[in-house]
Amino acid sequence: MSASLDAQVLGKLGRAFYAAINACTNPDQLVELNKKLWAETHPQGLVNDGEATYLSACIERRRPTGPRMQLAGTPNVGRLP
Repeated sequence: MSASLDAQVLGKLGRAFYAAINACTNPDQLVELNKKLWAETHPQGLVNDGEATYLSACIERRRPTGPRMQLAGTPNVGRLP
């Protein structure tokens, strides 16, 4: 599996992580999910290497790329398709 893995081939937990990634409304939530993915879920074998790599890439795509100057109440992260 590669970082271009489709969400459809994720296992049940992988799909739950994908949904959680997409539900994040600020960068701190993404950081916490990434920590949980690599410190807990992957080492326990709950997701395989390909799933973990794909989910990590999804987290990176959601991170803000520009300045943090947003209108009040505007999410600072993008949505995945």
